[in-house]
Amino acid sequence: MATYQIPAPEPMNCNGDVANNWKSFHEAYEDYLIATGLDQKDKKVQVATLKSLMGTECKKILKRLQLSEADMKDPAIILAKLQDHFVPVRNILYERYIFHNTEQQVHETIDQFLIKLRQLAEPCNFGTLEDEMVRDRLVLGCRDSAARTRLFREKDCTLKKAIESLRISETTSEQLKKIEREDNQEPVNYAQRQDAKKQNVSKSVDRQRKESGNQLKQGGKCKYCGGAHERDKHKCPAFGKSCRKCGKANHFQSVCMQKQGVNLMNEESSDDEYAFYVETVDAIRHVERKRYFVSLSFWDKDGG
Repeated sequence: MATYQIPAPEPMNCNGDVANNWKSFHEAYEDYLIATGLDQKDKKVQVATLKSLMGTECKKILKRLQLSEADMKDPAIILAKLQDHFVPVRNILYERYIFHNTEQQVHETIDQFLIKLRQLAEPCNFGTLEDEMVRDRLVLGCRDSAARTRLFREKDCTLKKAIESLRISETTSEQLKKIEREDNQEPVNYAQRQDAKKQNVSKSVDRQRKESGNQLKQGGKCKYCGGAHERDKHKCPAFGKSCRKCGKANHFQSVCMQKQGVNLMNEESSDDEYAFYVETVDAIRHVERKRYFVSLSFWDKDGG
């Protein structure tokens, strides 16, 4: 049969807020005694358990308290002496002053504010008036002025009603803020989409301009070599070459404009006359029409 081992409480933390640390340790120790059945054991066993659980630092403090040998055998006396050491007598007037001047902080929820007020009310010794005092401070110290106004109009505003009303107001306020953020975000998203479209159009235009510039720079199809290259005669592979068809310079046979069986006049050409153009037609051929001459004779009607 499986057994459940009850975890021991953490050792007493003797640094920081020792008053609250002691309160936590004391409560955990009492629960541990009851859960393990040690509260029914002999005092000697309870003292040994307490000393083993309190930790090294707390043992040193207990030793400095110089309890008598008889007191060291009673766990209740040991706990009382440690209580006096870690939780000194508080000034109730000052504790109440702190309580009545506590305000809800930014980003602090109503539930967090309520827990803090409960903790601050404990050393104030309000007794049966504690709920009323906490209610008053909760309403007067909250940051929600509209909810405070509504609660002031309540005839019988109990602590429970105040808590429920403030929680509802807090939740509603958060929901409205979320809706407003989403509504405000939509125009921003639309503007961002429009900016992205403009950027894409601008990039497309720049790309087209660049491509057009490259095409102009290359000069289209060359009528001297039949290829495409920059508008520079030195970039043309036909420059300086002789045509195998007509024998002329600076063009290839594939683009030669001379027809077979036709004798063309030799024309002189120079490097300076070599030019390149963006054309859609490879070449324009000029054909000279032949002229025919006929002799006409005229006779006079009178037989002359």
